[in-house]
Formats: sequence, C-alpha cells, structure tokens
Amino acid sequence: MSPISLGAARRRRPTRSALRSRVYAFALLAPAILVVLLVIVYPLFMAARMSLHDIEIFRVDRGITGEVSLDNFRSMFGDRAFWRSLRVTLYYVFFGVAGSFGVGLFTAVLLNQPFRGRTLARVLMVLPWPVPGVVAATIFIWLFDSSFGVVNYLLLRGGLVDRPVQWLTQPVPALAAVTAATIWKGYPFFTISLLAGMQSVPKELYEAARVDGASPLQQFRFITVPALRSVIGISLVIATLWQFRVFDIIFVMTGGGPSGATETLAVQIYREAFQYFEMSYAAAVGMVTLALSVISTFFYLRLTSRSFY
Repeated sequence: MSPISLGAARRRRPTRSALRSRVYAFALLAPAILVVLLVIVYPLFMAARMSLHDIEIFRVDRGITGEVSLDNFRSMFGDRAFWRSLRVTLYYVFFGVAGSFGVGLFTAVLLNQPFRGRTLARVLMVLPWPVPGVVAATIFIWLFDSSFGVVNYLLLRGGLVDRPVQWLTQPVPALAAVTAATIWKGYPFFTISLLAGMQSVPKELYEAARVDGASPLQQFRFITVPALRSVIGISLVIATLWQFRVFDIIFVMTGGGPSGATETLAVQIYREAFQYFEMSYAAAVGMVTLALSVISTFFYLRLTSRSFY
C-alpha cells in the first residue's frame, strides 16, 4: 500500500474522541429508541405475526403456534364484507378529512381577521375538539333524529324535503350523518393549525402584494396557500390517520349499520376481534388499514413537500 493510501486510511479511521461522542449520543437516544421499540414496533410485529397465524382467543395461553400462512388474507380478500368496509372507509376518510379541512380553513381565515370579540370567537370555534367522541355522537343522534331532530325540522321548514328523512336507518343518510359528526369533531384541529400557520407568514409579503395591486383573493391564492403548504401537509396526514381509526362516533350513532353501510375497517376490526373472536382475521384487516395509512402519509407529504420560502 502506498504512503498516500495509508494516510487516507488513517484519516477515515475515527479517533477515540469521535467514538466516545458517538457512544454518548447513542446512550442519550437509547431510552427513546427503547420506548419506540416497545410501544410501536413490538405491537406492530405481533399484529403482523397474528395475521399470518390462526389464533383463537380462548387458547392464547398456547401462544402463536402453527405454520405461517396467508389464509387470513385470502379469506379477507374473498370476503364481500371486507370490500364493503374498505369502500365505506375510503368514502368516510375522504369526505371527513375534506369537510374538516374546508370548515377549518374557512374558520381560520375568519379568525385571522381583526374584529371585536375575536378572542371569544376563537375559544368558541375550537370547543368541539375536546368534546369526547361519545358525547359528540350523542349530540348528532339528537340532531338527526327522524321524529324531533333539528335537521329534519330545518329541511321541512325550508321546503327541501316533503317528509322526514330517516337519517340513521337508511344507508346513504346514515353515512352522511356520521361523516357530518366527524367533520364537526375534527375541523377545530385544522382551524388551530392553519391559523398558527397564517400568523407566521411575514406581513411584508402582503404589503408588497398590495403595492402591486393584488386583490385579497389573489393574496390568499399566491401567498397564504403556498406559505401554508407544509402546515396543510402535516395536518392532512395527522387528520387522515385519525380518521382511519375513528370508532366511537360511528359505533354510537349507527353501530356500523344499517346493513353495514357505515361499517368502516375500524368497526369491522372490532367486530371480528371482540364479537366473532377472529383475532387473526382482525389482525389481517388491521394490516391493510396500516398499509392505507402509510400510503396516504407518503401521498400527502410528497404533494406538499415543496418549500415556499
């Protein structure tokens, strides 16, 4: 080996001080890594294992035994109930997130304007967020009641329908009702996120746009929306992940009915695991839900990855 190569090898070899720094860094990160492994990685690993075995809930003392197979996934993909739940889930997540985002963006723009009582308006606007899902579902059961609900009263008084709508006992109205409850529960998250993002946009950009003659709508389109791209991306990812696992609102309002019209994958997992005791099948459905969540996350992050500044 030439003297130059020996010198380069010595330069690449980490010194004792550098090794000590690396060990110290790993030591600091070790507790966090251990928590992640125990809380996230291990449960996911066990769920994946369960989906590849035949587990009976009354024989869990025997552990996960038997051969690895894809029988649960074959049964799932051949099950009409799974495809119906998947279709309902995609509808529910798409319209729930889009509706929450639309209402949240509107209220964020409104609360970003200076007016008397803005602080009180901000408090009132985010009130639905801390309301428990069961309470929100109960409120919307009353609102959509076919006999004395406020929604039917307004529709009849406005002449939009000629007889009361059976909101919770017909497939399409039931899905619309649970989606409305989810939007009401979820829009404050977008309001808070987008409002915080709007207040971080430099005022000089708007002043320069006004000097150039830009209208308020043009300022919103070419300054506010691009500046909020990263906030929108993260908010959509979080809201989508939440939406995939919503269970309480749907189960309290409709129980997944009528005829499975509101049975999302989260509700189906509950039924398979705790009503039919098909733990492995439920784990297989959970793996599909996880895959959908990961795909949605990458899609949103790729869509909003470009920086404005």
